[in-house]
Amino acid sequence: MTPGQLPANEVARLLRLRQLRALDTPSEAALDAFTRIAASITGMPIALISLVDSDRQWFKSAVGLQQGDETARDVSFCGHAILQPQLFEVEDARADLRFHDNPLVLEAPNVAHYAGMPLVMPSGEAVGTLCVLSPRPGRLTGEQRRLLSELARGVVDVLLLRQDELQLKEERRTAEAVRMSELAPAGMFSADERGQVLHGNNQWVTILGGHSLAALEGSAWMQCIHPEDRPGLQAAWEQTVQERSGYEGTFRCQPLGDEAPRWVRIRCEPVESSGSRVAFVGVVTDTTETLRLQEELNRQNRLLARALEASNLGLWEYDLGARCVYLSAGWTQLLGLPGQDWQVRPKATRSFFPQQARPTILAAWRQLLNGEVDRVSLEHEMIMESGEPIWVVSEAQVLERDTSGRARHVVGTSKDITARVRADAELRAALQAADQASVAKSDFLATMSHEIRTPLNGVIGLTQLLREASLPPMESDSVTLIDSCAKSLLSLVDNILDFSKIEAGHLTLEEVPTDLPQMLQELGDLFTARAAEKGIRFDLHQQPGLPRWIATDPGRLRQVLLNLLGNALKFTDMGNFGLRVTTRESDAGLRLSFAVTDTGPGIPAEAQARLFTRFTQAGNPSLRKSGTGLGLAISRQLAQLMGGDVTLVSQEGLGSRFTLEIPLRTAAPPLAVQIMAEARVIRSDARLLLAEDNEVNQLVAQRILASLGFTQLTVVENGQDAVRACQEAPFDLVLMDCHMPVLDGWNAARELRRLGVTIPILAFTAAATLGDRDRCLAAGMNDYLTKPVEKAVFAEKLRRWLTGAAEPHASPSLLRAAPGSSDVFDHGVIGRYFGDDAQAFAAALEMFLRQSRESLAQLKAAGGEGMARLMHGMRGSAATLGGTRLSALCAGLEVSPDYEQMDTVATEVERFASAARAFNGFAGPERLRT
Repeated sequence: MTPGQLPANEVARLLRLRQLRALDTPSEAALDAFTRIAASITGMPIALISLVDSDRQWFKSAVGLQQGDETARDVSFCGHAILQPQLFEVEDARADLRFHDNPLVLEAPNVAHYAGMPLVMPSGEAVGTLCVLSPRPGRLTGEQRRLLSELARGVVDVLLLRQDELQLKEERRTAEAVRMSELAPAGMFSADERGQVLHGNNQWVTILGGHSLAALEGSAWMQCIHPEDRPGLQAAWEQTVQERSGYEGTFRCQPLGDEAPRWVRIRCEPVESSGSRVAFVGVVTDTTETLRLQEELNRQNRLLARALEASNLGLWEYDLGARCVYLSAGWTQLLGLPGQDWQVRPKATRSFFPQQARPTILAAWRQLLNGEVDRVSLEHEMIMESGEPIWVVSEAQVLERDTSGRARHVVGTSKDITARVRADAELRAALQAADQASVAKSDFLATMSHEIRTPLNGVIGLTQLLREASLPPMESDSVTLIDSCAKSLLSLVDNILDFSKIEAGHLTLEEVPTDLPQMLQELGDLFTARAAEKGIRFDLHQQPGLPRWIATDPGRLRQVLLNLLGNALKFTDMGNFGLRVTTRESDAGLRLSFAVTDTGPGIPAEAQARLFTRFTQAGNPSLRKSGTGLGLAISRQLAQLMGGDVTLVSQEGLGSRFTLEIPLRTAAPPLAVQIMAEARVIRSDARLLLAEDNEVNQLVAQRILASLGFTQLTVVENGQDAVRACQEAPFDLVLMDCHMPVLDGWNAARELRRLGVTIPILAFTAAATLGDRDRCLAAGMNDYLTKPVEKAVFAEKLRRWLTGAAEPHASPSLLRAAPGSSDVFDHGVIGRYFGDDAQAFAAALEMFLRQSRESLAQLKAAGGEGMARLMHGMRGSAATLGGTRLSALCAGLEVSPDYEQMDTVATEVERFASAARAFNGFAGPERLRT
């Protein structure tokens, strides 16, 4: 094998090849067309555009081989072809002494026939060949040789056009780069392989202080360097050019003229020229102002350091590498040591920290050192030289970390806060004392409320009974006066308790479905009668279309309206007063408005601003009425708790208008109301149990109940007797006092529910402070009556819980073919509530089952939130429908909600459903089938 010789112009040839920028580039369609044509006209299986590099031949285009492949130049046929001025052809390489042992002949592609036309540039450099190859010997015809020669010239033309196009693109990019460099805030320049500056932007000229770019091109820019810095920069630049490496440095620039020297930072990097003259690009920035600012910063830091020394801050610094702690004079003075800087080992500082403070300090210190935090601030104790403890606040910050993130340098300050800590301790003690006083006040109010209500219950109850009796006029007036005084005293107790709750932030409102028309009707009936007694008129106006059921706290809403209407009645001696109920749209949504108007004396403008202040009454002192001055203050605060307000418009001599406005939220009727949609007649034959240890309260309750027609009353004196009585005889309702000997009312109610007793239990108690109602309901009671109780309120509560048909047992037609009752389903209750109406029972049952299943699913999705409220509702409805065991289960979970019992409740609902549907005493099973 004979390798091809190097051409005489090899260096120029390789340079020309580089300028084409075709090596190691992807295939191009324009060149691939030539190889396909060459293969076609010669009938050879392989055609190549082969570029001959210094030690390889690389295939720019290929047919029959892979584009981009290469072989060593020593074994290439093209290495011989580029030496020839015309076509180079080997008819049978196997018989040619130059190629017979060539690897390309002996192995794939097993070349036998080769014909290559050199690709000669206009300047005479042969950069490669257009060649064809075959594994079979052969010889090109004259026409094939001519066509291959023309194709080779075409390839040269394409390569030249390609080079021109690349050059044009580069020039455009260079022009764009030059334009962009003119917009840059830094000086930018480019240099050739010898380090001669080719171009610089205007900023480069300005920073170096030259008059023009032309004056700084080549190496002339060195003349702008300060004479003291020029030799060093010139040597570094020459080394950079020689090594084709990057360079970064700072030097002073000596501008032409009288300007002061400027500090300049230079940075340059070598770039791949790819045929371009540019070999280096660089940036210069004027750092004069930066260095000036740095010096100013250093000066300010020195001033700050001196200021720290002069302050009461103790400065410390910890060098973890040197295991050394620096303590400033301020820090040592903090501990009563001589006021001088210290430099000590870390162990020497341990005695300054008390034993009990060390764990907290060490934990924070480890977090800082390990990189969990970058800064810590900690209040802790320290021990002075005298042994006296002080409190300091220490702050620390990491200045430097090693490569693993662990702190190497930490600085911090410490400040004496002993006076503040002692003041905080005194404040906490004062707050604790105030809390204790508040608790004592609350306990006192609760006790006094109970003690005052107990005798008031007797006074008001007996006066109500006496007022119903036929008494002589003088005695009747006295009884009326006694009743009025007792109620005023009760109102005073209630107002003080309410205001105490509001002031302490302990008053909470419930939000339950409330029958608005019923409440307004009750208020209308009450104030129509009271207005008639006074000889004036009461008017009630309701906007058409008001919703029936709204979500609110009915007790508190009624309380506010009673106060506003009571005031209007009190201050109106002639004319009329009234209540107008409307709705209006607002930015916050729909609002419900209650406007109370009167034709009273009106309120002076100067008194209106303080009217809602506690213990304040407005107007002429001679016109003031009885009262505590708390009513309006409480009313406004209750309105605000409900999301609304009470406002006033008044004109002296013409009357006043107080407006209560609250958010209007409609509500669905309670399940019990839907089931018991028809009004029921109160059962006067009901068997009642009264648990009460006070003889006066026993007497009052007996007489009020008797006046209401209830004669079957059993009285016991403690909770234990109440539990025993319920086990020995059936009762329809229990009135339960809370404060009783032996067993109190709360525990008695819990015991009755535990035993499965599902009859209504009403708290009948003088306990009226915060949480008493909730405590009673949580114990398993159904409702809450506070002593003293109005006869009308007493009657309403009994009507609510004792409604039902007069017959205590189901009618015979209902019990026809009925299965026996069980603790799952007691059909004996059906007659009391539904009579002979099978369709009503079926509808009520399916409504209960549907709503219970939906509510249980929602409760489960909410994680059990609101379980007590749901159990309360299900308990009463289940009892009404005969679900005895389900009602008892719900009663227990209402008192002690247990989310884990959710599945048990769901199972019991289905058992009750099956048992109730099996009851076929109605109009056939089809009525009860879902």
